[in-house]
Formats: sequence, C-alpha cells, structure tokens
Amino acid sequence: MMHKRRIKTSLFAPVLISAVVLFSICVTTTTVATPIAQDIADEEGLSNSNSLIQEASKDAYKARNLRAGRRLQEDTALYLPDYSKGGTLHAPAIPRAIAENIAMITDPITPEDTAFFWHIPKAGGSTVKAYYGKCFHLVEATQIGGLFGHDQDEKIDVFPRGDYLYVNIDPSTPQGLEHAKDLGLAESGLADIVFTSYAHGGSKLFNPVHRGRFFAIFRHPMERAASLFYYRQTATWE
Repeated sequence: MMHKRRIKTSLFAPVLISAVVLFSICVTTTTVATPIAQDIADEEGLSNSNSLIQEASKDAYKARNLRAGRRLQEDTALYLPDYSKGGTLHAPAIPRAIAENIAMITDPITPEDTAFFWHIPKAGGSTVKAYYGKCFHLVEATQIGGLFGHDQDEKIDVFPRGDYLYVNIDPSTPQGLEHAKDLGLAESGLADIVFTSYAHGGSKLFNPVHRGRFFAIFRHPMERAASLFYYRQTATWE
C-alpha cells in the first residue's frame, strides 16, 4: 500500500510542480504585463495629447501672426516645435536661404562651393582672416573690399593689398551683401572665402548650385563681453 502511495506521489509530483510553476508564471506575467499595458496606454494617451497640443500650437501660431499683421515671407521656412517627445523644442525655425543655399556637412564638396565664415565679433575672426589670407594666400571677401572706392565697382574683381588678396565687395554690411549678390559673387568663383557677421543675409549670396560652406569659431559669452569691453576703450576708430 505504501508502495502504491509512493507511485502516486511520484506521478503527481511533476504535475503539482508544473501547476505551481504555471501559477507563478501567470502571476509574474500579470504583474509585469499590467505596468507594460499601462505604459502603452499612457503613451497612446500622451501621443493623442501631443497631437492636440501640436494642432493647438499651429492654430495659436497662425493667430499670433495674424494679430501682429505679419505674413510668412518667401525667404523663410518655418518649422513648428515637435511635441512628440514630451513637449521639447526639437525643430527651431530655419531660414530658407540657409536651408537651401548652405551645404550640409555630409554633402560632397564641389568646385562651385565657397567657404563661408560666420564672423562672431571678438571670437578669433581676425586671426582666421590672417591665417587664410597671409599664410595660404586665399582670396578673401571682407570689409576691406569696400574700401578705396571699390564699393562703387560694377564688376567683381580681385585686387592686392599688402600680403592679402581681396574681392572688391564688402560683406560686412547688409548693403554690401546686397551689392555682392547683385554682382554675382558666388557665381563668379573669385572669392575663396567670405567673411560676414550676417549668417542669414550672407547665405543669400549663394544658391543651391553655388553653395556656401558654413563654419565659425565660438567663444564663451563672458570672455567675448570682457574682450569687447577692453577693445572699445582703445578702438577709437569704431
């Protein structure tokens, strides 16, 4: 009799163990699956909420512009904020001239491209000019090109000045940039590098075929402010 009980026990033991394991799996699955399901529901709710926020943002943006009497300009491509990631601003406004006329860093360099240096004041721009102009003898487009009567020239040309070579346009002012565009600076291919503090206006010198290759040097704002403070004490010519 005892032998038969042992046989029954040995037969039902795996079944009992399997039932316990199955029960544990069910409990574990329920415990884990419930938060996951809740997370999915929360994400779907957040997605729907973000869609509503984005639509509301578009409506508010349009209304704000209408109230201010502004209209979207042809030279501006506006990208609304992306609220799909918790409301963080991921897509700032990018002017169309920059988006279309400035090459991406991943784009292959072509002979039609021109180096375009965004000159941030008191951030090493003068050193860059000396480096490329005096050391590498590149033809530069700087404010020097508008001096000595060249601002009245009706044709783009290159002239020497000491150890430097310049094109006869001045990209340091909005008027000079407009004049350079009218004369076809980018299409001429005479300038190896253009220097200007106007990133947006300067990008209008180029086009999708003759693109600008944008680069810049940045400096800590406090150091720039201190440098400008001391510079203004001696720069009586400005």
